[in-house]
Amino acid sequence: MAVGLSTQLVLFTLLERIALRALPYPEADRLVELTFTAPGMGIEAFGLSLGTFAHFDREIDELDALGLYQPGHVDLSALDWRRRIPAAQSTPSVLQILGAVPAVGRTLNESDARPGAEPVALLTHDLWGTAFGGGEVVGRTLTVDGRSHRVVGVLQAGFRLPFGEADLITPLAFDASGAPFGGFTYRSVGRRAEGGGGTLDDALRGAVGSFPAAFPGEITAGEIESMQMATVVTPLKEAVLDGVGRSLWMLWGVALCVVLIAVTNVANLFRARAAGRRTESTVRIVLGAGSAFRRPFVVEGIAVTLVGGLLGLALARLLLTTLLLDMGDRGHGRSTPSPSKPPVVITDCLPDAGARWVVPNTDSSARTAL
Repeated sequence: MAVGLSTQLVLFTLLERIALRALPYPEADRLVELTFTAPGMGIEAFGLSLGTFAHFDREIDELDALGLYQPGHVDLSALDWRRRIPAAQSTPSVLQILGAVPAVGRTLNESDARPGAEPVALLTHDLWGTAFGGGEVVGRTLTVDGRSHRVVGVLQAGFRLPFGEADLITPLAFDASGAPFGGFTYRSVGRRAEGGGGTLDDALRGAVGSFPAAFPGEITAGEIESMQMATVVTPLKEAVLDGVGRSLWMLWGVALCVVLIAVTNVANLFRARAAGRRTESTVRIVLGAGSAFRRPFVVEGIAVTLVGGLLGLALARLLLTTLLLDMGDRGHGRSTPSPSKPPVVITDCLPDAGARWVVPNTDSSARTAL
């Protein structure tokens, strides 16, 4: 019973923290991720490219804002501190959509992401404390992958990107007017327009249909039809959980059944014990013991319940402390799918295809389709 109770408490706490609690971003219920699917090539899901992002950003009015970023790792040097750390290249719109607030300095702005702009960097609160001891950092120069970057700010403690860890964020600088169609290796974050989100799927379908006109010589209508290329809109919370919430609900249901079975077994034990003492109880009643003979049964039941409950609470506390500390060490309070799978390079995957496409290796069937 104690084990069943502790399991219930642990699973429900995880459910509340992971599945029931809203993501820590403003208007989180309006946030979505855009991905592509190409069933004709056996690829279930892959990210956006610079060109498709720029095209959607221009054409889709059903989104208030759309941002793009790419998680990865960089070699960082700051004074005598040198590490290979998780980082991300991001459009400034990602930080605006996610409500990033600077603890020191500022976040990224549009001028930082213009081609030819001065290289700048934004630190997380954790990296600020680790590399600089929480001291003066704005205006200082860091070396990121051998290139100097000026620090413009530090993010507020606790801020995380939805997908992948990033201790350092640099601007994703590119020319939107000449961005290529290929290179589908980026994660996206968008915010539905209020009152207009219901037509987003239709708007994206139309935008995909206009790819041949927007990217002449890179993609044709026949290739889109052959790939069955389409856009998938996923609520951001669902994309972040990546099925973990559903699994937790199933485990919680199983644990509830275990608790019910345990409680039933304990009740049956008490019933069997009472049946074994039926003769003794009858004699006591005949001798005028009244209701006093019931006291041992009541005390025994309360004692077993209290001991089982206290053991369950203690075990649950121990398990939760261990789990939450581990989640804290990983830098996340929620499930985060790994963005680090190597890309699959798709070359001449369709007859007369003049484009070279790169998509994340999210499905082993992608290799079979090549």
